[in-house]
Amino acid sequence: MILAAATLLSLALRVVACAGDHLHARDGHVHETHAYPHVPLSPPYRPLVWGDLNVIHTTDTHGWLLGHQKSSLAEPYYSGDLGDFSSFVTHMKQIAIDKDVDLLLVDSGDLHDGTGISDGYPPGGVDAHDSNKFVERLPYDLMTIGNHELYVYADTYDMYTNFVPHLAGRYLTSNVNITIFNSDGEAESVPVGDRYAKFTTRKGRRITSLGVIFNFTGNDEQWFAEAISEEPDAFVLIGHMPGAKIDAGKGNDHSISFTRRYLDQNRVTYEYHTRTSNKRFDTDKGRSITNGLQELASRFDLSYLYGTAQEDYTMFYDPYPSNGSLLSLFIEDVVPYALAINNTRASIPNVIIVNSYALRFDILKGPFTRNDQLTVMEYKDLFLYIADVPSRIANQVLPALINPTTKWKRDDNTEEDLWSHGIVDTRYRAWLEEMDYRAGVGGQEIMAGGSHLSVGYVTNDSCPSAGHADDTLHTALPFYNVPIYIGSNPPNVTPDAPIDLVFINYLGKQIVGILNSLQKDKTYTMDHVLSYSPTLTSDMLGMYAEAKWN
Repeated sequence: MILAAATLLSLALRVVACAGDHLHARDGHVHETHAYPHVPLSPPYRPLVWGDLNVIHTTDTHGWLLGHQKSSLAEPYYSGDLGDFSSFVTHMKQIAIDKDVDLLLVDSGDLHDGTGISDGYPPGGVDAHDSNKFVERLPYDLMTIGNHELYVYADTYDMYTNFVPHLAGRYLTSNVNITIFNSDGEAESVPVGDRYAKFTTRKGRRITSLGVIFNFTGNDEQWFAEAISEEPDAFVLIGHMPGAKIDAGKGNDHSISFTRRYLDQNRVTYEYHTRTSNKRFDTDKGRSITNGLQELASRFDLSYLYGTAQEDYTMFYDPYPSNGSLLSLFIEDVVPYALAINNTRASIPNVIIVNSYALRFDILKGPFTRNDQLTVMEYKDLFLYIADVPSRIANQVLPALINPTTKWKRDDNTEEDLWSHGIVDTRYRAWLEEMDYRAGVGGQEIMAGGSHLSVGYVTNDSCPSAGHADDTLHTALPFYNVPIYIGSNPPNVTPDAPIDLVFINYLGKQIVGILNSLQKDKTYTMDHVLSYSPTLTSDMLGMYAEAKWN
């Protein structure tokens, strides 16, 4: 036989159905209309292709469970919330039953770190503990772990003790362990979830599944031999890695055909593919999830208003430096303003250096709230400084960081520092750049109103048989490459004038190494590195918005 596996990939869900999730309006009688995005959205341009085994795949939700709520750029195309998605999958599950085919719901990790819904918990809480309660309500057939579940032990332990049990053997961590204390009080390394899963689908297909993160080297272990000891109808491999994916491979000699579709996650998309109207789309569970998330946002005070941004400030859609660049705003205005507050060294000229990866998302025109602050800059880093560095030397540090020479080469600590802060998006930046390159000047034309297509993601699928995989046609978002490190404007002083060299806390060793490579008059050590300000990076944007945007 030919096994047709249609993978329906909801790539943009910055984020299905159980018994009792009924396909009717919220109260069963009055069909209420759910709010659409503020701007008209183009629908998908063709129906989905259904196969014998179908998969809806989400990845890297990062707390975006209330969807993208701004009106700028492509944001409305990703405005669906988790309740909308729950309703969507409920309908899709029913369609699968009507077509007499299998449909699996799969996620490949990174539930943590992204918005106020996951990160806005009160003191003493655990990241994503509350938001994950809503994810638990979705009937995922398989899930695996992401790197953002691993940076903080409390987060991993919370997943192990509170989240994983809800998956009942379907949360797969084939190559990830956690150290816990066993009943004898001894430290023991155990899998966070299960190494593998075997199950039978509604249509009787035998599935063997593994869930891996990054490089998997466990194929010589006993559990792996047990996992593949029986031949299934299909292997399903869930991977959290650059270009996170799910692969469904045949477990026998029969041929397989494969299609894939990348869905913009919004109600227009969902209603198109489920053949429902705005009045008939929502399910009881979907509405309940949406309402619960909104209540959580209220409990976390995510709507607290700092000020109103009068324009968009973007990470990659505007060149750096420029008036529309978030990096320019942050290093030239926000950081100097915030660090000068109640600082006895504020009158001393300085150069400030930060890592551009510390910024996670754009500031978009409109209200700038606590949720926006947490979304754009959640990391709680401090600033350090080295005093009395000659201006001519201090001004050479940033170029040395960006373009290391033979005198000082970027060592492994650089990548380790990025990793320790959850910054592993170099592949994402490369993908945006490649997308913009393929589009040529299209991105710039659309921004100037020169194309009938809206901006959005334009995918070049690496699977030869996947076909044109984008569900809704877009012109590629523009992309401008930005440096890893950015610095404030140099002070207007003489070359030998002593100034403060100020930098984000995890750059200390690199800064010391560079200073020693640039001059020989003084040997710098970490003893020269002092605390510059108690102000945290996570508070700076709110401080600036309150002072400048009201």
